[in-house]
Amino acid sequence: MAIRKIILPVDGSAASKRAAVAAGELAAATKAAIVAVHVRARYGSDTVPEELLPLDHAEHVRVTEAAMLEAAAERILDEADQILRKAGAGAAAKIPEIGDPTARILETARAHDADLIVMGRRGLGPIGRLLLGSVSGKVLQLSGIPCLVVP
Repeated sequence: MAIRKIILPVDGSAASKRAAVAAGELAAATKAAIVAVHVRARYGSDTVPEELLPLDHAEHVRVTEAAMLEAAAERILDEADQILRKAGAGAAAKIPEIGDPTARILETARAHDADLIVMGRRGLGPIGRLLLGSVSGKVLQLSGIPCLVVP
């Protein structure tokens, strides 16, 4: 199986960062391209919170929930790109998405004709370490391409 393109879903978690290292090393060894995708569940409000209105009026800085969520997504994608480069991969294409994480990850994999999805597993407490995270489990069940889940 030739690996030409890897989809790397990232959420900023420790498991996601470990997956980025693994994807970067794999991409360096196979010369594969990487598409990093961050999916946030919702867009967020475009309204400036009342407590931040003085800042909006005085400094002309519009701080909305949507803007903060977008900035967080950019930081997560930039951090993943740095991890990938440190691991020996080239620059990743960075895609911020909004919606159902499982659906968006699978749509991104199809749209980019990916050969592999590399993602982290999230453990939630002592029992959670035995189980896959809900998104990684759903992606594994529904994906038509191979998946590598990194603990």
